[in-house]
Amino acid sequence: MVAVVRLRRCSRWSRSRAAKGHYIDTPGERGRAVIGLFRVRGGKIVEHWDASQDVPENSANDNTMY
Repeated sequence: MVAVVRLRRCSRWSRSRAAKGHYIDTPGERGRAVIGLFRVRGGKIVEHWDASQDVPENSANDNTMY
């Protein structure tokens, strides 16, 4: 079994970078929404933060994760 990561959005500002992805570790499952935040100095990552949450079966509103 191979996990799938689909990169959905990337952005950068000043010395920071952000990446949002969809991580699916089991085929057929909804997976997790994942965001990674990076601070870059001298072309190298010097700080990293991340957060994730399960993709819900039903959204509480029309603003779905993807």
